[in-house]
Amino acid sequence: MKKLYRIAFLPLLLIGLLSACSEESHNPLDASNPGASTSLKKLSDNYLVVYSSEQQMLKSVEKVGGTLVDILHPIKVATVTGLSDDAALALADMAGVQEVLRDELVDWVPSFQDAVSGQPQAFSNPAASGDPWDAAFFGLQWGLQAIDAPGAWNVTKGASEIRVGVLDTGGSPDHQDLAGKYDLSASINLSWSNAIDPTDWQDRHFHGTHVAGTISTNNIGVAGVAPDVTLVAVKVLGDDGSGAFEDILAGIIYATDVADCDIINMSLGGYGARAKFGRFISLVIRAVNYANSQGALVVMSAGNAGLDLDHNGPMVVLPAEAGAGMVISATGPVGQQDFDSFSCYSNYGNSAISVAAPGGNVDCVAGAFVTPLDGVMSCLAPWIAANVIGLPNPTTYYTFAAGTSMAAPHVAGTAALVEAAKGNSNPGYLQARLQNTADDLGAPGNDPYFGKGRINAAAAVQ
Repeated sequence: MKKLYRIAFLPLLLIGLLSACSEESHNPLDASNPGASTSLKKLSDNYLVVYSSEQQMLKSVEKVGGTLVDILHPIKVATVTGLSDDAALALADMAGVQEVLRDELVDWVPSFQDAVSGQPQAFSNPAASGDPWDAAFFGLQWGLQAIDAPGAWNVTKGASEIRVGVLDTGGSPDHQDLAGKYDLSASINLSWSNAIDPTDWQDRHFHGTHVAGTISTNNIGVAGVAPDVTLVAVKVLGDDGSGAFEDILAGIIYATDVADCDIINMSLGGYGARAKFGRFISLVIRAVNYANSQGALVVMSAGNAGLDLDHNGPMVVLPAEAGAGMVISATGPVGQQDFDSFSCYSNYGNSAISVAAPGGNVDCVAGAFVTPLDGVMSCLAPWIAANVIGLPNPTTYYTFAAGTSMAAPHVAGTAALVEAAKGNSNPGYLQARLQNTADDLGAPGNDPYFGKGRINAAAAVQ
């Protein structure tokens, strides 16, 4: 009898102050940890149905009284609602069906209240030059200087036909540094927040806006790694940072097939028991592999629990352990010293890490920044500035954050620069180029902390 799995995941992404760092000084992946499922929000009303025959699967769903919600044809996964547990168990044994999994609503990223550090900074200058090195806060963007983005900009700043999909909490097309950067017609809401309106992809959380601002901006307050590329916001997480797996999978397929993204950034993560997640892991692998097969490079954050991904025991981290795409660890200074230090919160492992990139650093013993300057500065979502903080002129603010969430978009932006400079969008080529031109840090060659090294944008585009 096929099993009906119930999935439980926990968040790995800690940004800004990283207040959860002190909470994770124990091993959060210890299966005996009594708090191991506290981040699970609730069971979803939907089931994911893995099928071998679409026609037979549809008939089987009808027989058990289920209602089809969606079909992800490229990975042969359907979303079905209206099933009792008994009906789901019966469906798992019916014609055309390989497996049935109860979906979960999971907290993938922390709340804004847990993430913010320091006071948001405002700047507005309509007469700004538009050159990235003239951005008002460029001097605080140590990460761009660590990867030698200015050296890369002497070759290319990207191109508008190169499209970077940001699978996250949405986007902020009203922010002064992101206005005109998004493809408004392709950006979409696939999350549970206001699910009836696919055009409502506004970021009311913070995370997606901050990530996007590292990839591409108008160079007013902060510079983006690839200022001239086009962003596509794919809102797969709700306004509280949570999302179902069906939305993550659908977002990857949408960014690949509909939005025609060359690069997909996924600064999100969760973990759960390997014994229960075997088939679910394979669904993420299917989606990421499909994106790669269609020419989209998938860039993923490693996660921030300080875990050795080579020795997780009974637990698994997703999407970092999906086995495809690029997985990014984080580097950053502590007290503005040694900007290439490995970030103490970052997950690591030879089997997972492709390269490292600037993500910011903290004092993990104290669970706090030594100085906010050790974080990555990027755009603050105007909705948060106006409705949570109550700031005037909310489209003009910037803030610091840290985490592998912030490292991944440095790599996504650099991949876009390579594509523009080399005229080659093949994911295998982009990954090899980024790895082969990285600055080797740590032990010589590939190592579990930095992978092939910390990315070097200038070297990558030469």
